[in-house]
Amino acid sequence: MNASSFLSKGTNKSTTLHDLRHCYAVRFLENGGHVYVLKELLGHRDIKTTMRYSHFSPAMAEQARGIVDFEKSKPRLTVLNGGLL
Repeated sequence: MNASSFLSKGTNKSTTLHDLRHCYAVRFLENGGHVYVLKELLGHRDIKTTMRYSHFSPAMAEQARGIVDFEKSKPRLTVLNGGLL
C-alpha cells in the first residue's frame, strides 16, 4: 500500500505522521534501499529500531533470488599449475 492509497482508504483510524513514515520506510526497503541508509534517513541511533521496517514479502524473496541465480551462473573451478583456483 502506498501513501496515497493509505490516505484514500475509508478507515476509521486517523492517519498519523508515524503511519506515513512507516509506509515510506517499508517501501524504501522493498524497492532495494539499504537498511543502513534508511537508519540514517530516519535518524535512528540503533539499527534494531530500523529493522522493524524490514518485513519479509514475496517481492523481496523474488528480488533476493535474482541476486544470486545459481542456475544461470554455475560456479566453475579453474585448474592452474596443478592447483584449484
